[in-house]
Amino acid sequence: MNNPKVTIAIPLYNSEKHIAETIRSVLNQTYKNFKLIIVDDKSDDNSLQVISSFDDSRITIIKNDQRLGFVKNWNKSLKLIDSEYGKILPHDDILHSKCLEKQVSILDEYKKVSFVYCNRNIIGSNGKTILINSFLKKGGIINLKNSLKKIFITGTNIIGEPAAVLFKTSAAKKIGNFSSDNKYTIDIDYWVKLLTVGDGFSQNETFCSFRIWNQSTSINLKNKQAESMKIFLKKLYLTYPEYLNKNYLLVGYIRCHINEILRNLIYKLIGIKS
Repeated sequence: MNNPKVTIAIPLYNSEKHIAETIRSVLNQTYKNFKLIIVDDKSDDNSLQVISSFDDSRITIIKNDQRLGFVKNWNKSLKLIDSEYGKILPHDDILHSKCLEKQVSILDEYKKVSFVYCNRNIIGSNGKTILINSFLKKGGIINLKNSLKKIFITGTNIIGEPAAVLFKTSAAKKIGNFSSDNKYTIDIDYWVKLLTVGDGFSQNETFCSFRIWNQSTSINLKNKQAESMKIFLKKLYLTYPEYLNKNYLLVGYIRCHINEILRNLIYKLIGIKS
């Protein structure tokens, strides 16, 4: 299509095991007016061979001349999104077939919303569901103030990983790049910034799956997650004093450590060493 309404960008590095499933999940969308850009960050496994095997005019493959690294490749992928709506899709995650259809309909309807996000399944390397992450019990519009309070009360990323989010490109251009300050909170940091230029819309349905396995970014950062989140909460507390007080900060810190214990239990159950 000449002017697709949605651009999905996949920042890719060494995901030969899962990238084909990720691509198929995009191509199998019930919503068809999209293009897919894959930005390979000099993978040294068979990822390039896998993505090159797909013969679909909606796919564009971009090969970096030199290794950019995680954050810079995300930002390069972000800048390549030029459609009305955009989604960053990690190279091992999965979109459910109606994800774009349902999320585009929300952004079309709500003009003051800058992004929409959904519940997601947590899956393992084999694609089997480990956990249904469905804390979005009530769907609807959510603003910056309420989102901040929920982040502190839960001590976690209430909005979700990039696969769960479809954003308006005009809003993304207003706030710029992903921050390189904290890899673990790179996505929730961005969603909070989007909330400064428009509301969010939460869907209490599950339209994507987030994969955890031995080589996923979240697992590589697993021993730093609690401390990274505490640093992020402190940053929010200092940035938005009109919405937050020290009690929120204390609750957030406690929840960070509880979440770390729960994560490690899950990793142990699925055979990932913590």
